[in-house]
Amino acid sequence: MNIAGLTWQTSDASFVVHVSCDYDYLFPNKDERLRDELFENLKAAYFLLAKKNLPVYKVPKLNKKSQYTSKDDARKAIMKHPNESFLSESSNLYEMPAGAEHVKFTSDETASQARMSLAKPLTEKTGPDVWGNKGNFVGQN
Repeated sequence: MNIAGLTWQTSDASFVVHVSCDYDYLFPNKDERLRDELFENLKAAYFLLAKKNLPVYKVPKLNKKSQYTSKDDARKAIMKHPNESFLSESSNLYEMPAGAEHVKFTSDETASQARMSLAKPLTEKTGPDVWGNKGNFVGQN
C-alpha cells in the first residue's frame, strides 16, 4: 500500500495525496464535494486493507517547502508531511478492537458508508454516476 496520508487545504478544495517513498500528488481543486467523496473512499478502503486509519491533515494553506514532497525532494529521499498538530481527529472514523479479527466501526452509519464507499461513490446526485450506475446512492446498503 503506497498511500501514506491525505492533506486538504481548508481555504479551498485543493488537496495532496501523500505517497510512501515517492513524491506526493497535489490536486488543485474547486469542488469540495468531490474532494470529500474521494477522501471517504480512500479512508474506508485504506482502513479495510490496513486495519488502521489513514492520516488526514487539514491545513489553512498548502506549503510546498514543509508539507508535501516534490519530485526533487523524493530524488533526495526527503519525505515531507504536515506537522502532527494538523492531524484531523474527526477523520479517524474507524476503530479495530484489540484482538479482533473483524473491522468494528464507530457507528452503523459509518459502517454503511464504508461499505458503500468501496462499491459506489457517496453522492447526492440522482441518475448515472461516472461508472454508469443509476439512482440515488445516499443511504443505500
